[in-house]
Amino acid sequence: MGLTCHRIAPGDGALTDVRGRRAEAYGVGAVGVVLARPDGVVAWHTREGVTLGEQGWTLEAVSRTVLAR
Repeated sequence: MGLTCHRIAPGDGALTDVRGRRAEAYGVGAVGVVLARPDGVVAWHTREGVTLGEQGWTLEAVSRTVLAR
């Protein structure tokens, strides 16, 4: 399964939320995470951030749930 990741954050070359509406639009907090399908449908989201150490297993667990595997 191919996956493209985008980080929306100030600075560091990431995508920038110039209108400051990402959190409201996706229903997440300032550090929330969103997994969106290519057609824009949100498959999963959390208001809480995910630490670097948690990223791998969180993505795997969410993918299994979303794909029902």
